[in-house]
Amino acid sequence: AAGAQEGTEKWNDVLTAMSAGRRSPAGDALLLRSMAIAAGPRAVAAYRRYADLSAKRAMSRKITVGNGGDSSPELLAKSEAEARLELYAAIRSALPNAAILLPEAASAASIQGALRPGEIVLANMVVGDRVAIITITHDSPPTVTWSTIAYHDIVEPLHGVEARFDELLSPDEEALRFLYTALVAPVQAQLGKSGRIIWSPDPAFARLPVAALRASSPFAVPDEPATDFLGLAHSITFVPSLSAMVSERSAPPTDSPLSVAIGDIDFKQPGFPKLPETVLARRTMDRFVALTGGTALTGDRANLKSLQDLGDRPIKLLMFYTHGVGAQEPEGPALFLMPSGPSPSTVVKPAEIMALRVRPRFVLLAACSTGASARAGAPPFGGVVRSFLVLGSRAVLASQGRVDEAATAELTSAIVEDMVHGNASPAEALRHAQRRLYGTSPNPALWAQLVWVGDGD
Repeated sequence: AAGAQEGTEKWNDVLTAMSAGRRSPAGDALLLRSMAIAAGPRAVAAYRRYADLSAKRAMSRKITVGNGGDSSPELLAKSEAEARLELYAAIRSALPNAAILLPEAASAASIQGALRPGEIVLANMVVGDRVAIITITHDSPPTVTWSTIAYHDIVEPLHGVEARFDELLSPDEEALRFLYTALVAPVQAQLGKSGRIIWSPDPAFARLPVAALRASSPFAVPDEPATDFLGLAHSITFVPSLSAMVSERSAPPTDSPLSVAIGDIDFKQPGFPKLPETVLARRTMDRFVALTGGTALTGDRANLKSLQDLGDRPIKLLMFYTHGVGAQEPEGPALFLMPSGPSPSTVVKPAEIMALRVRPRFVLLAACSTGASARAGAPPFGGVVRSFLVLGSRAVLASQGRVDEAATAELTSAIVEDMVHGNASPAEALRHAQRRLYGTSPNPALWAQLVWVGDGD
């Protein structure tokens, strides 16, 4: 308990200095120690080893050291570097967004350099019973604000909202406003200058339907009616990690006229249900082909082999219209498709996706729970979403839980039309589609479960 209290006090001191733009070797050392205490026993042990080696190396510079042996400056420098990496890994495993704050100039600088005007990173991190909210823009370094609401007070309304969304029921409006107050309101002034939010959640908040959070007063939206829903006023993209975002944006863009939709609409496999709205599914696949001039792989062709047969051709839009297998899968969310070749399995695992030769730029997963966390505390957006990002996709449209098929069909069709014919970015196309659906279906459980993961610009 004393260590946790000490850690919180150190966090306050160091992060307040960082927020004011003050950074020093002594402050960085204090930050590392504070983060290690907050991250737990493994990080504390790694910190002690690193601190011991750093002290020995500092001493070796002041005294004459014999050649060779464990105390040679070269070996001490190598050991210190290895211990530092071990410490960083231990901190990141407990505090996924800690990379923003680690005392490596390249970390924050590279994130800041990857951002564009009008964008803001909004990351959060649970530290003990407190929530740190970290913001970065292209012209301002990381600033840290503490939520005024303790984490234990956030848990119950958070789980209540998630449960209501999974039942496709309209969530408690007061809970949505409470969660906005806890996680967004402390940095609302920074949001006013940014049209697009890049949301990097702590695993505890990975399934939070951020688009449905409601402010205490409406946001002013240029050329559109004001709204108090965060996701109807700002386009939002999720990122599994900020380092992944930097990597995606450093990769050269690719383009292709080819678009593909794939889905076993009838589910001929014994024991597997048809999609609830078979006629709607066919209409949605036909609409995709009409909008993109692409091709549809259905029936017996709705499998990974059909995608492999396309070779290494780049694909602009790849849409899966099928059932999703959610968090119960040990490797994370997966998809149902027809079997490929001799394999009887209809569950497409992440490793099978990463073995594909096709390179889809944008992937749309019209299925349930494709973006749900595999287990409590797991990194957000694993399984099929992470597989496509590793494969090289710029962004993946995923669901944070159960979705309504009619609403999802309407959203995905509107997104594709806006991207192909309206020249909208994926994130803006989603926001436009959500606003349109909200006009006829005010229940946010019908339109706020779909999110872009990756580079939504």
